[in-house]
Amino acid sequence: MTNRVLITSLQNAQIKKLVALRASKTRRSLGEFIVEGVREQEKAIANGLRVSEIYFCPTLLSEQAENLLNLASQASVNLYELNEPCFNKVVVRKDAEGILLVCKTKASEFRDFHVADEPFWLLIEAIEKPGNLGALLRTADGAGVNGILLIDTKIDIFNPNVIRASLGCCFSLPIAACSRSEAYAFCKEQKIAIYSAVLSNASIYYDLVPYRVRSALLLGSEDKGLDPFWISHSDKLIHIPMHGHADSLNVSAAGAILLYEISKRRLKNKLSP
Repeated sequence: MTNRVLITSLQNAQIKKLVALRASKTRRSLGEFIVEGVREQEKAIANGLRVSEIYFCPTLLSEQAENLLNLASQASVNLYELNEPCFNKVVVRKDAEGILLVCKTKASEFRDFHVADEPFWLLIEAIEKPGNLGALLRTADGAGVNGILLIDTKIDIFNPNVIRASLGCCFSLPIAACSRSEAYAFCKEQKIAIYSAVLSNASIYYDLVPYRVRSALLLGSEDKGLDPFWISHSDKLIHIPMHGHADSLNVSAAGAILLYEISKRRLKNKLSP
């Protein structure tokens, strides 16, 4: 561990760096990202993310954060002590508990993922809101998804709102970015059936589908839905019936309903003689 460095100036270069890391461009350029929240930080460490810097404010440390600080600072990392104005400047969340970690980004290539014997994947195309992506990752983890492909999306999983909304599940799930054609080719190669959530005359009620054990749910963007490519390149088009005035659900809410339905049906099919 390096010597502890005290920072009390808002103009310090490290403070400016932390603020800049809120932008995806800076995260890509530096190969680093910020993790706030002790639960998320614990998951980052537990899943092998490399911690390069630790920032903390002694007067704001919670008991749980202090325990994490003692554990994390045993490794060879740069340790920075901040006063309250500096710490409040660099954190996004109000409940940061007095500690902030800077971790190295980790690139994932979906072709390197282990494909389970009975795979259950989530494909997400062109999603626009980090909070929705994070919520979907948390739900996917709970529903037993074992692989996620982000198709043509500009959001990176190291976005602070993705990390927070996923409760750190973005660190434990195999996640990779790819193109539309790559996702389709991968599923065909692995004999994974694609069930696409689409508002279309050709789609059927999601509860009427005999989902296969080797399944993938495909969800589109909040604004535009799925690309027309998927109308002819899916095994089934499915939808959730709407009985009120709204024509659709929020993508994270729809994803939760569909993921758990598919999870339930896969188990039922697996147990059927």
